[in-house]
Amino acid sequence: MTDKQHISIAVLSGSQDDVELVNSSLRDAGHAAHCLWIETPGRFADALGKEAIELIILSIDEYVDDVRQVVKQKDGFVPEAPVIVISKTADEVAILRAMKNGACDLVSLEQKARFQAVVNRELRAYRMERALNTTLISATEYRKQLHDYMQNSSTAIAYVQEGIVNDVNNAWLKLFASQDKDEVIGMPLMDHFVEASHAAVKGAIVATAAGKWQAGDVLEATPSKAAGDNQLLQLTFRLADFDDGPHVQIRIEPPVQVAQEPTKLVHDALKRDPTTLFFHRAQFLERITKRLKRKPKSGLHALAYIKPDDFSEVRRAVGIIDSEEVLAQFSEEIRKRMHPRDVAGRFEGTVIMALLERGNERDAEVWGKQLVEHMQNHEFTIGDTTIRLTCTVGVVGVSGVYSNLEELVAAAAEAYVIGKETGGNAAALRESTDIDTRTKKYDEIWIQRIKSAMAENRFRLAQLPIAGLRSDSNKMYNMLIRMIDEQGNAILPSEFLPAAERNNLMIA
Repeated sequence: MTDKQHISIAVLSGSQDDVELVNSSLRDAGHAAHCLWIETPGRFADALGKEAIELIILSIDEYVDDVRQVVKQKDGFVPEAPVIVISKTADEVAILRAMKNGACDLVSLEQKARFQAVVNRELRAYRMERALNTTLISATEYRKQLHDYMQNSSTAIAYVQEGIVNDVNNAWLKLFASQDKDEVIGMPLMDHFVEASHAAVKGAIVATAAGKWQAGDVLEATPSKAAGDNQLLQLTFRLADFDDGPHVQIRIEPPVQVAQEPTKLVHDALKRDPTTLFFHRAQFLERITKRLKRKPKSGLHALAYIKPDDFSEVRRAVGIIDSEEVLAQFSEEIRKRMHPRDVAGRFEGTVIMALLERGNERDAEVWGKQLVEHMQNHEFTIGDTTIRLTCTVGVVGVSGVYSNLEELVAAAAEAYVIGKETGGNAAALRESTDIDTRTKKYDEIWIQRIKSAMAENRFRLAQLPIAGLRSDSNKMYNMLIRMIDEQGNAILPSEFLPAAERNNLMIA
């Protein structure tokens, strides 16, 4: 508020002298006061309806209505406008009585300085309250517009606080195949993603909450269900402040659908089996051969050998022709449980093989067991016929023990036989009982690679900085060794040093 700001004041008095006294007092205080002389309650009602009155001065000695009646009348138009009572005399009892009846204060006409101070105080409070209300209205409208934008956006948006989802929009519900918000709000965010993505998502949330997440950075994560057949999702993070504290906003842009050339679509279709929609045997073997040349960033590859149990019974139940439809539905259930980096193919007859990327062999075995359990409980419908079908899964982890693809596929088939011999409807992991033989074969591979790297000078020293507890400490480093492979990638010591130690290649 500035001193020269225009003030619209209603002076309620039967005497014009009170109006002149109020006007002169306020002008002496530097206010540009516009005083409205109100003689009767009728004129007061008209003024309240037509004028933007900021302050009401009531001369209790000269006006017909008392404080309570004036306050009640003005509350119907401008409830926030303050009422100041003036009187010839004022004592503590009279001031208290006026304030109890709704006035802000009572001032004696003889105390001009106090009158000016009270007016300044009440005008400042009134205008601050009005500005605050305007701000709150604007904030409410902005929040409403933001909520409407969020709900109508094609980008999936969620607000998370301490790992718990507090709000999502319709695009988020659609992306994760949720029926309504009640299924999502109040639940951990991690329920939306596979376990392999949990650490990365948690780290991003912590970094965002701490203000360390860089704007524009994108995190890729795998959803636990729906979301376009478990394709990788691209997440962005931003810190947002609300009344109940800071939240992390997570946005997932809709996947860009790239139109493919008809010729490419035809070529892709020719590579796939028309029943299972998995790759043909030749295409599958070609792809996993390329995949096996590159070790996963974390974990390992595992090969799964999947075959329905007693499929001849299915043929007898639905017929030879419709049995292919059963196999197609069987394949679709497998596809739904595969991760984005997994690849599958129809190997022979009703056999489907899948190359998985998992943390370890046991994770792959668990995947097989979950698939077996799902198939056991799933109903396949062909026309009016409903049948149940079980399967057996053989799993083998990919390692240097297997010198070629033939041995790896044979090991997966042997794992299937192990599961079948237990009665089927099971998942079996093949583990060699001859550990020394496996280790020997494994070492033979590494010895050859180590000697080749030594001959070609492909060993490097790496300096790992050591952070001291004191900022003024001297810089220190750990000296580490790295072996560079044929493609120029660094191999960690934990991969080749055990084999070197077992075969006396370490120099004391």
